[in-house]
Amino acid sequence: MTAWAKEGCRLPPPLHSIALRSAPQGLTPGGRLRYLLPSAAGTGNTEIGFMDMRTRREPLATITSPGNRVDFVVSLSGRVAHPLHPAPLAVAIRYVPDKWILSPAAFLGYLKNLETPELTSLEAVGVAVLDDINNEVVPRWVQVAVRCAADGSGGHETHGVLLEDRQPRWDNPALLSRLGAI
Repeated sequence: MTAWAKEGCRLPPPLHSIALRSAPQGLTPGGRLRYLLPSAAGTGNTEIGFMDMRTRREPLATITSPGNRVDFVVSLSGRVAHPLHPAPLAVAIRYVPDKWILSPAAFLGYLKNLETPELTSLEAVGVAVLDDINNEVVPRWVQVAVRCAADGSGGHETHGVLLEDRQPRWDNPALLSRLGAI
């Protein structure tokens, strides 16, 4: 096990510093930015792709909410095999829809797009999910949780992040107070 994996769900330091200083070499046909990184063995370059925001959000197809006059909570979750983390990330969202809802299949398709090295921490994954859900679903209230086992074994020691946002002037404390931990 590498030293960075023992520390938890953090990006290995050498790749982190290289990725932040690399300049884009162009776009691939799939909408990914291409970056060339020196290989670990020093025998050339390794190309990795970085997905642009529109491509990442593309699977988040929405449908009309069946009850836009009623507050209800939708919960979706799945796993992300992130290339920079030693254990799969558990990503869960809860939201109170306004006009749009997201299908479970669309959410699972979206999670595959989070398997990109540009999201260098759990916090970055959480912020990306929050921004994407806010922009595509436009919920009244949303909560995002991202977790992984800190030692990579699925044990009890975890690294997690919890984010929340709501539309201005929306509040339903009776509904939200009944929700347990995500």
